[in-house]
Amino acid sequence: MNSGDDIETGPVWTFDIIVADGFVLTEFAAVVDALRIANRVSATPCFRWTCRSRRGGTITSPSSAYVETEAIPGRPEADYLFVVGNRDQDCPDLSLGVVIRRYVDRKATVFLLAEAASRYIKERGDAAGGLSTHWENTAVLRERAGLHDVDHAIASEDGQVVTCAGMGSTLDVVLAVIGRHVSSAVLMTVANIFLHERIRDFGTRQPFGGKTGTGTGDPLLDEAIELMQDNIEEPLSVAQITAHLG
Repeated sequence: MNSGDDIETGPVWTFDIIVADGFVLTEFAAVVDALRIANRVSATPCFRWTCRSRRGGTITSPSSAYVETEAIPGRPEADYLFVVGNRDQDCPDLSLGVVIRRYVDRKATVFLLAEAASRYIKERGDAAGGLSTHWENTAVLRERAGLHDVDHAIASEDGQVVTCAGMGSTLDVVLAVIGRHVSSAVLMTVANIFLHERIRDFGTRQPFGGKTGTGTGDPLLDEAIELMQDNIEEPLSVAQITAHLG
């Protein structure tokens, strides 16, 4: 499945979207629909995407929706790669270290959503401190891999690789990418069509565990508030909080 049928009269930015059986439909739809609507709103279509998987063919989500895919290329040509999360954090097709390096070597920016981010963080090990995944996955990383320094921002940039919380925040991430290539007016029109009131910054904290993210715009302040929320029953002293934040 791809969007290559439109007549191209200007710069076109290309996206590869990798899915595996069990992919999260919410995240896939956020990527594809945001690009589709941006093309509709723009004077000329400026985005094209191709759905890909390890071996190509039909890929199915847990909600029984399916996607026709092409195999991941040996020499990627896309400007951006999105890897969609999965119901199975241990899905073997999320182990994409070699694939990610190919895209990075070809100057693409890589976005890993939720479980795809978790797999990347796990395989990076101690070198992955400060990267993000969905808050549900952080407990698994702590228990299985002993990784405690996982961030709760909706997205964290590590060079050309961006690890993301996924789910509903996927739309914020895709809109931020779209905003690099279209006018502010077009971007806001796309957001308004989604009834998306505010495009959250990558540093915005995830609302999780019944708590509402602060999203102050100051990462250190957000982290301090998160620490206090995490230790509400046994409060930390100011000295402990500042020591943790450095």
